[in-house]
Amino acid sequence: RRAAIEAGAPPGTLAAFHILQVDRLVTDWRGQRRVEVPGGVGAVRRYGTLIFARQPVSPVS
Repeated sequence: RRAAIEAGAPPGTLAAFHILQVDRLVTDWRGQRRVEVPGGVGAVRRYGTLIFARQPVSPVS
């Protein structure tokens, strides 16, 4: 939860569901893709490391 907030997820919008999905990337990883959390933040597992990052915003055309 703390890592997601530090990456930019608004604290009041993180639900237990989001945290459990991210937790599965660590405890029950089976090749899952990016887990989205509020605030345009996602978590991925790369080479055994959990990475939180904001999704780039597409320019408006």
